[in-house]
Amino acid sequence: GTGGDEDLEVFMPEDAEVVADLEGQASDSEEDMDLEEQDMELEGALPVDDVLDCERDDARACLVACEASGSSGKDPEPPKPVYAVKWNPKDPSMAACGCGDDRVRLWKPYHSEGANSITLEGHEDTVIDVDFDATGKLLASGGMDGRVLVWSAITGELLCALEGPGEAVEFVSWHPAGRVLLAGSEDMTLWMWNVAVSGDEAAQGGCKAEGQCMQVFTGHQAGVTCGGFTPNGKLVVSASLDGTARVWNPRTGECQHTFAFEAKPSQEGAGGEGADEGESGNALVSLSFSHDSTMVMCGRVDGGAHVASLAASRVLFDMSEHKDSVESVAFHPSGQPFVATGSLDGSLVVWDANTAAPRVTCAHPGGVIRVQWGDGAFVYTCCLDGRVRRWDARSGQCDREWQGFVKPLLSMDVSPDGGSVVASSDDGTARVFSLAAA
Repeated sequence: GTGGDEDLEVFMPEDAEVVADLEGQASDSEEDMDLEEQDMELEGALPVDDVLDCERDDARACLVACEASGSSGKDPEPPKPVYAVKWNPKDPSMAACGCGDDRVRLWKPYHSEGANSITLEGHEDTVIDVDFDATGKLLASGGMDGRVLVWSAITGELLCALEGPGEAVEFVSWHPAGRVLLAGSEDMTLWMWNVAVSGDEAAQGGCKAEGQCMQVFTGHQAGVTCGGFTPNGKLVVSASLDGTARVWNPRTGECQHTFAFEAKPSQEGAGGEGADEGESGNALVSLSFSHDSTMVMCGRVDGGAHVASLAASRVLFDMSEHKDSVESVAFHPSGQPFVATGSLDGSLVVWDANTAAPRVTCAHPGGVIRVQWGDGAFVYTCCLDGRVRRWDARSGQCDREWQGFVKPLLSMDVSPDGGSVVASSDDGTARVFSLAAA
């Protein structure tokens, strides 16, 4: 079900454009354009070689967030990518998108009466990450402009701008229980603000917010790529291109421990194929916490991955199955003894969390950008071949596959009710797929 519609209703301005209806079909102005014509239009806007093979569109709803642009008589520029997507934790009918056109979109893909998305303007460069707070009423966004903005997820209003980072913001992450926001930056710092909200949060113009900087965590020697609060909210952990993960006390700002992981033997002194210029092989690019807040897992650009104990401040396992950057890592959310890693080498590996032995390896035709656990033993992947897949972690078999994108995928999120998955792409769109039995 899509419940929650009556709880959080997005304000829709009169001039907003209908992008997709309840079933994800085109709006009235595009009714006559069938899928073949849309493919032709996209192929005209993009180099043909760059358009992925797409046999069908499985999406229940599609948001064209960043359309191709260009003046008449000139070849249009390709659409800007949609870099981040996230479901609202309290309203599984609402998602947010961070886009390459410097804007944020609030989207209700199942909303059939009137416009189903609004555009939030305030950033001056690409929006890299978005995150809803635990109540589902606030949305944070971080951009390459170094700004962190807090919006009302109910009205779409900009509530406050949080200043601090001197360079691009790599991620934003709310405290699991309170209105405290964390952001990591390319400038090697990690910032934490308290966001105080007053007024009627459901009323247009009736809500105000103010952000107060609580901590600036310093110590990393390169950009902070990922991080967050532990699920119990008691610690902050950050990971960096300097190859270290740091454990911080959020109350005092003290660094309680620094994990410096050993390089893979075969990659000593070299970056993986996915490493950017100037990026060392031990650079950390992904992070996940165990559900009980006792462990953290990090993935590296050289294909290495590590599990460390936060309680004992020691590295438990070093895993070296991958041959390229480990873009995503995930502990099983309910504590089952599985961890998953996804790599640019095209593989998903499911590991035994007790022994760090690989249980199954699932091959993809392109690099894996994100892995996320679903119900039971199912794990989802989004891939550079433009497809979302569901795998059985016990057998290693791909049990479902969804397509519709014509460019590589950049982000993915499974809805909190387990009924849908949203993914976004370099092709300027976000799509929602139903996880119900086919």
